[in-house]
Amino acid sequence: MTISFPIGLYLILNYDSSNTVIFTHELEFSLNLPIFGSKIIKTNLGYSFVSLWCILLALFVIAFLNSKNKMFDFKNTDPNMLHSVIQWFVILVVLSGIINFVQEQIGMQQNYPNFNTLINFFDVTKASIVEELGFRVVLIGMTIYLLYSRKIIGYSFLQILYCPSNITNKIKKTHYGSLIITSGIFFGLLHVLFGELWGADKLAQATISGIILGWAYFKHGIIVSILIHWSINYFVFTYIFLISYMTKQKIAEAIFHPAVGFLETIFIIIGIVSMITLITRYVNKKL
Repeated sequence: MTISFPIGLYLILNYDSSNTVIFTHELEFSLNLPIFGSKIIKTNLGYSFVSLWCILLALFVIAFLNSKNKMFDFKNTDPNMLHSVIQWFVILVVLSGIINFVQEQIGMQQNYPNFNTLINFFDVTKASIVEELGFRVVLIGMTIYLLYSRKIIGYSFLQILYCPSNITNKIKKTHYGSLIITSGIFFGLLHVLFGELWGADKLAQATISGIILGWAYFKHGIIVSILIHWSINYFVFTYIFLISYMTKQKIAEAIFHPAVGFLETIFIIIGIVSMITLITRYVNKKL
């Protein structure tokens, strides 16, 4: 994961899949302000990517130095946030593999995204922050705050949005469980209905991912959920783009490269071990 940061930065500055989209490619963003109206911000792919890259790198360092759901607690010796990021990321890989296998058995064709430009790389990097703020902080965090604001005196608004489990004793399990599942379903549906890169085969996979990301946000905080999402998007596609860059293959072809299969095998093994560990801990707590 650490090595993927310099590799991603190198690729965005050097990769050219179509001789038309490079790091100087112009981008436009529409910003709607209540008083000033709609504003168009012009920038380029390189500046935009590096800005996101710096934010994600900062979150990665914070996660490495801090314990679970306790931001800026550098003296705590508990497992750091990256422990949860890696654990849930590899579990997601295993569950995605199971879903793909089942769908193939019932004849549902698996469609791979047609990632062939750096804009796609930028989009999946951006999604790890934008989608977590929208689906997790707004749908889960804000809703919990609105439902329990009168019962959580002493907790700051930002503290709850950062990690809702800080007030677990105040929240009904059915409430936050329903919010997490609902957020996951919306996450899956919007990927299929409005995601140009995905087909119907993505629905189950995206929904399960949304539920796990929602649980990770509720339990461990927004930094953990962003970095799990980052792992699925930026981290994985960094190596796919690297293979494409080195072999001169298209992204759709690089996905099937043996090196990618080797990485997936490692993730699956670690994911199975993580699932066994979680189940064992749960059973031991019940005994």
